Amino acid sequence: MSKVPLGGGFQRIGKGIYLSSSKANATGSSTNLRLNRPPTLIITFGWMGAKLPHLMKYTAVYYDLYPEATHILIQCEPSFFISRERTRQTNLEPVIDVLKSLGYLPATTAKPDVVDIPADLEPHLLIHAFSNGGCSQLTCLSRLLRARYPNWDLMKPGICAIVLDSCPGLGTVQHARRAMGTLVGSPLLRPLLSAIITWLFFYSAVMKRLFGAKNPLEALKYDLNRPNLLPWTRKSTPRLYLASRKDEVVAFYEVEGHAQDAKAAGFEDVRFEVFEDTPHVSHAKFEPERYWGAVEAAWDAAVDAGRQ
Repeated sequence: MSKVPLGGGFQRIGKGIYLSSSKANATGSSTNLRLNRPPTLIITFGWMGAKLPHLMKYTAVYYDLYPEATHILIQCEPSFFISRERTRQTNLEPVIDVLKSLGYLPATTAKPDVVDIPADLEPHLLIHAFSNGGCSQLTCLSRLLRARYPNWDLMKPGICAIVLDSCPGLGTVQHARRAMGTLVGSPLLRPLLSAIITWLFFYSAVMKRLFGAKNPLEALKYDLNRPNLLPWTRKSTPRLYLASRKDEVVAFYEVEGHAQDAKAAGFEDVRFEVFEDTPHVSHAKFEPERYWGAVEAAWDAAVDAGRQ
């Protein structure tokens, strides 16, 4: 798909996928940033139904923090959840193209003995996923990469950190209704949507009882706690959870439980930032200094881990 220019320096390179290159210039401050090993790529996975102006508020802060970074911004439309896996992965193909162009992935999918990336192209990657929608896109990209590069365990880990905002969680029927209801303006459609959600929860429960099948959100939580979620992640990769006790869409205790599961699974740096009364995916809006301070600290920890 041809690039379509948008505001904020972004260009649309695929369905709901946007790219913006570094805003750094050849100044002394740029050299200092390199010495501090900032992220060279930031991938933001938006929450379900998030509009570009809302997501770009986050990328704007990232530009201030890390002006040398390239940005990939990925939206998650409600249709994602009723699409086939093949369609989902096809939509993410432009991300693969960008990763190749940046040297994060080898140009060929042939299986060599080892995949080595030159030192000057060592991945410095920050992943930021919002809610179950963002996590669903993240794990879909993981499956696509795994299928394309089955030997990815041989790739150089580089420096990587993962930020999980208001996620993940299984949710209840009430949580799902509330989340989807915010995306539907018509009061006539809401009862229909509510009935569909209730049926889907019932169907998932029946399938689990009869066949032991995980529902999509259970599979999501499992995938997120794989050390090699992406070719550049390991158990040493810092991960930051941001959650509110008053979140009405993804329950606080579910995010907390997933963080505890990560620690129990042997992840070495699991951080959990608790907000008392901020709404879903709105922690940065109400407590920006604490929010972004936690993100910076997670990245600094990733840099320190990369030096070891």
